[in-house]
Amino acid sequence: QPWTYGANDLVGDDVLEKEARAANFTGRFRADFGTLCRRSGVVPHAAFLPSPGSEPNAAEHPTLSVQSVLMDRAHAQVLRHALAATTELTTLRLSSCCLDIEMLGWLRQGLSETC
Repeated sequence: QPWTYGANDLVGDDVLEKEARAANFTGRFRADFGTLCRRSGVVPHAAFLPSPGSEPNAAEHPTLSVQSVLMDRAHAQVLRHALAATTELTTLRLSSCCLDIEMLGWLRQGLSETC
């Protein structure tokens, strides 16, 4: 189902944390983002997923740029865990994504866990 704002409102923080602890991250950001979304019942936004038709094991571009995408709490938390596990992503650009202070805190945690 396509993502719409509010689609993930019922996904609890505890479900995301439990699934993130149980996940086998590959280090490939987009694949890990999609896997954690599926495991936790989060409807993913296409901006964070592999491009349609891309090779499953192809190397990822080291930069992820997302512009003018309204993010919800669930995406910020999945982003936190996927960032902490990534080995290929070197640059993250979020522009006009309407992040609140709590979401910024989660992103900081994800970045701090990798550095």
